[in-house]
Amino acid sequence: MILITGSTGFIGINLLVKLSKNKVVALYRSEEKKKDAQKFLETTDSCIGNIIWKKSNTNNVASLEDCFKDITHVYHCSGLISFSVSDKEKLNNNNTESTKNIVNLCIDKKIQKLVYISSISALGNEINNRKINESSNYEYTKHVTPYSFSKYNSEIEVWRGIEEGLKAIIINPGVVLGESIKNDAPEVKLSKTIKKYPFCFFTRGGSGFVNINDVIKLSIKLMESPIYNERFILVAKNYSYLSLIKKLMKKLKIKKVLIPVEKQFIYCLYYLDFIFSLIGIKNRYMSIGLIYSLIDKKKYDGSKIIKFFPEFNYSKLF
Repeated sequence: MILITGSTGFIGINLLVKLSKNKVVALYRSEEKKKDAQKFLETTDSCIGNIIWKKSNTNNVASLEDCFKDITHVYHCSGLISFSVSDKEKLNNNNTESTKNIVNLCIDKKIQKLVYISSISALGNEINNRKINESSNYEYTKHVTPYSFSKYNSEIEVWRGIEEGLKAIIINPGVVLGESIKNDAPEVKLSKTIKKYPFCFFTRGGSGFVNINDVIKLSIKLMESPIYNERFILVAKNYSYLSLIKKLMKKLKIKKVLIPVEKQFIYCLYYLDFIFSLIGIKNRYMSIGLIYSLIDKKKYDGSKIIKFFPEFNYSKLF
């Protein structure tokens, strides 16, 4: 039987839709999120009767252990996304420590295969504008966000499990576009912001993007394949943030005034954030790593997966 962690999240719930043709255990943390997930599932072609809901905290080994009964395959999708410096400890607990617990239980329970949904944030960097790939070297510097470091350390736990005999796959999706519960997916949030105001701010950076359907399709394909102990970047296209906003505006059939937020202004916000946190007005949020994620035009190479599945083509994003 299959177990999914983070089953009420963006990727987890979409996996649940596709995997519910058979019995599947769906882990959740809060009753409210479970109710939202169930409402969303009612609008899909999922087999709701096959879903076994189990309340569990991935930081609690005892509650997790009960959920692993009769489980053979695990999709680990749970995790915290935050770019706030003050959430460093939460990120470590919700990402790194929870992954450590999942890996340990997979080894202990002799799970046949683990698919871990990570992030492109966990990847290294390249010089001279070369595309980042699965082998790019990761270095912990001030340019790294606490979120990135927590995901990198989570992957270290999976690689440690592999060294101990666990069969696993690590997936590094780009920014995932598509719809989800309560319309809280990145694309929907950005679209709402664009619609709300007469103008739209953008920074000079960029990133890699992928459709949610591709992430789900390939996660299942990799789980069911004989491939293991590999990692795959899933990125269909690399866009600057300006290009992304323009494409969304075209899709929404609206026009807005576009205002660039330059690096100097972002640094001013960074120092104000530091001063306000120092005098106790607010918790610190910004980091140098966050600034670089806003201004760096990172590009990712998502072609490795095609070498393993030549028949696969990434879906169009717009």
